[in-house]
Amino acid sequence: MFMSELFSSFPENKINRKSPFAEGEIFDAQEELNNLKQFHGEEGLEKVKKFKEKLRCQRLGLARMENKVIEYLEQNNNLQEEELLSLISADIREYALNNEQIEALKNSIKEFVYKNNNINEVVNTCKDEKGEILSNKLYEKIFGKAPEGKVEAIVNSYSIYFRPSTDNDYCYVASAAYKKRRSLTEKDMKYAKSGGGMKLDSYPNKKLNGLISIENAFFFNNPEASNNIMIHERKHVINGVLGKYFNMPDNDEVFRKYQESIREGKMKNENGENEFIILNRENLDIEKRIKDEICAYFKDGSSPKYISRLLLQDNTIYDYAYSYNLNGSDDFDLEYLDLVEDGITAFAEFINKGYKVDEVINLLLPEPLNKWPKILQRMTNFRMNSAKWQKKKKAYISQKILQRDLLLKEVG
Repeated sequence: MFMSELFSSFPENKINRKSPFAEGEIFDAQEELNNLKQFHGEEGLEKVKKFKEKLRCQRLGLARMENKVIEYLEQNNNLQEEELLSLISADIREYALNNEQIEALKNSIKEFVYKNNNINEVVNTCKDEKGEILSNKLYEKIFGKAPEGKVEAIVNSYSIYFRPSTDNDYCYVASAAYKKRRSLTEKDMKYAKSGGGMKLDSYPNKKLNGLISIENAFFFNNPEASNNIMIHERKHVINGVLGKYFNMPDNDEVFRKYQESIREGKMKNENGENEFIILNRENLDIEKRIKDEICAYFKDGSSPKYISRLLLQDNTIYDYAYSYNLNGSDDFDLEYLDLVEDGITAFAEFINKGYKVDEVINLLLPEPLNKWPKILQRMTNFRMNSAKWQKKKKAYISQKILQRDLLLKEVG
């Protein structure tokens, strides 16, 4: 009986409270969960209560530690691994982190230091006598061509962010014309009208891959919008590193779904197995991308309804819904729409209950997107039923999007 009660609720959000961990304790949630199976009755219920308290405390503690590291990254351009590790050494003990979590943090820190060294290596060759960055020179060094207009380069420990003033300088990068040093075409110029900016995930020099972002020239004279875009694009860099070490491995999630399908009798033959694996790997890749976008948009201060419109409107540039479940139709995949809307709703409700954006990102990003509502339920004592959840969705998802979904469901 008590196992079914296990994840039904967590206590209300109380950020500052006494740690439930004993001095020197190491808490491994999976190991503790397995041990709970041997307890029953009142003793079992008490063990479950303590388990939930420790799990919640460790999750929030890990989120705070990650925030502490990120704040350090923002304020320092010459990262030292020892300094970063000493920054969180006391927290590791306070929140009873296990070896796997400690290793993930160490690997994340090592990668940030590595990226910082690579950024400094190229940026230091483009400074004047006073140590100021020569933005146009840096643009030329990275993209192989001097910019036509004014360019601003904003550099921190993990990101090189360009703000060009002309469409040509933006499109030369956004269209990847810089890779072959080719002239811009009319098709390339269409990039000037799509999106606020982009992070370069396929930069030829692997040392800088994923560290360079560029902003649409349209926002050059709009400081507020420009700052939001920079925050958004930089968050993608952070997510890329933390997600690598804290995400559930793809194969584990695929295998879990595979076993579930076998139990349900859905796996009939070898072809079915191959199709299943291809389908779920494709879906997981899409889910990773879209949850990264959700987190980045919340980070830059976008409202939930705006995010839902941006990600799910008919002419969205994030058109993953046409590929989800290997969808071959001209309509969005309904399962994908529900998945993304639920994710946005869960994130927004965390904020509504007093959590900070960075805390929510660090809680949710490592988890599969379809689990975000359940994590909300576990962490905030949110009593979920279908009617209540639909009411929440109406509060956070654009009405136009929800009406479109109803029409799609009626047709389907």
